[in-house]
Amino acid sequence: MNYSYMLNGRTADGTLLKNHGFVQEGNCFSLRVELQNGLYTVIKIYNNKLDVDVFDEIFHKKYTAFSSGHSGSAIRTQVREIVEKILNDCCV
Repeated sequence: MNYSYMLNGRTADGTLLKNHGFVQEGNCFSLRVELQNGLYTVIKIYNNKLDVDVFDEIFHKKYTAFSSGHSGSAIRTQVREIVEKILNDCCV
């Protein structure tokens, strides 16, 4: 499997990624993913429910993916593609 979408092999809080890129805490899996232009997303899968947020590392702002506003259609599309890839690779 290709996990080239991992960012420096660490989660948002700096924890080293393990278990093929996912960090598992109980039944919650999380993965930090680099997007573009200083943005990254932390994808959490909790009880098979996705929780995807987009963060701006430069200005320390948080944007919710799949909503209107700053995230924009290009970011939402990229997040959606990443989510689909993660689910296809890891959660079959």
